[in-house]
Amino acid sequence: MLLQKIEMEQDSKSLQQVLMESFDIIANAGYTKPIPSVSTQDKKDIQRAIALQYIILQCITELEQFKRGLSSIHFLDIVRANREVAAPFFIKRNEKLTAGTNMRSREEEVYMYFVRLLNECEESTDPDHLTLADILIFFSGVDSIPPLGFSSSPTLTFHNKDFPSSSTCALTLTLPIHSDYMSFKAKVTFGMKHHGGFEKP
Repeated sequence: MLLQKIEMEQDSKSLQQVLMESFDIIANAGYTKPIPSVSTQDKKDIQRAIALQYIILQCITELEQFKRGLSSIHFLDIVRANREVAAPFFIKRNEKLTAGTNMRSREEEVYMYFVRLLNECEESTDPDHLTLADILIFFSGVDSIPPLGFSSSPTLTFHNKDFPSSSTCALTLTLPIHSDYMSFKAKVTFGMKHHGGFEKP
């Protein structure tokens, strides 16, 4: 990103080279100081001009429309009167990463792997491919949803093991956490096709 490149440059010559390579952006931002005379002391002014142009001025019409929308329900006045309270809804704040947040991120990724696998199961015509019925049998013990439905809602959990597991009584499916989709798919498919129970020989 250009703003980061500008920030990283420690001498005027290197800074001028970066600006020359991005001359169109600098010109569109309205920064008029000749590049050959720019020094590292000008970095903040250059960054401010670029940020103003590409974050505010370039989308000023949309921002004004957004403000009018908030004003139509008198919400803009509330936001202005309670800036600190409203700030998290408008400004992204970096949260300190913890082991918990990292695990949640991995679980969300695996959940998306599972959604992708379900879509592939639904669309596949390959008889050897994992089917939706295979998945249902694996975690519920039946190959179709009962006419009156299940007595409880299915639950999805995760663990750091190679293969999936399930509790048919509790209707709980536990998915393995893998770092890539193909590994996840291979382990889940093998586990569900070869678990040996529920109508399996």
